[in-house]
Amino acid sequence: MITQHINPQRRIRAGAALGGTALAAVLMMATPGAGIAHAHGYSTPSGDAVGRPGFGSEDTPGNPAPGVRAVQALGDRVFNQSTAFNKALDDSPLGINYHNAFGTPNYEHPTHGSNGTVTGLLNGGLIKTTYDSLQTRGAALPDEADLSAAVIRQLSGHQVAATPHRRASSTATQVCTATTTKTALRAQGSC
Repeated sequence: MITQHINPQRRIRAGAALGGTALAAVLMMATPGAGIAHAHGYSTPSGDAVGRPGFGSEDTPGNPAPGVRAVQALGDRVFNQSTAFNKALDDSPLGINYHNAFGTPNYEHPTHGSNGTVTGLLNGGLIKTTYDSLQTRGAALPDEADLSAAVIRQLSGHQVAATPHRRASSTATQVCTATTTKTALRAQGSC
């Protein structure tokens, strides 16, 4: 009879490796985009003005949300890392909640910023469905990409280079570049 001696430490290491592999597989399946390259948002004038992607996508443009963009523009002036006072506010529970609700800008690459959970009345629920239905029926209601961002840009204090924006039906090339002043901003939630 042949006797096999298996080192107990090898069993523990093998079990830990197998468990770690199983956990990684579960996390990749449960977390959207985890471990998989994903596209960032698309560029709109008002999104670029606040360092964030446009609402919606190139295939399904988002609806305007000027109130949300105004809050983002003004909030980013307060909740950032530029001074000790601003940093204290940004790191506080109020700042964390602001970034969860209204996202985090990336003025160098606005499509890499984040919008947060608040997207405006026209971008969620029954009101969005009704707005989109009216657009489909021919009502001349704007998408977010149709709106000027002049006021939002002034509120934000960041100058964004002129950028051609692409509608879903356009074949123009989309360019996502922006120039900014030097301000350190929290990277929470951005790409």
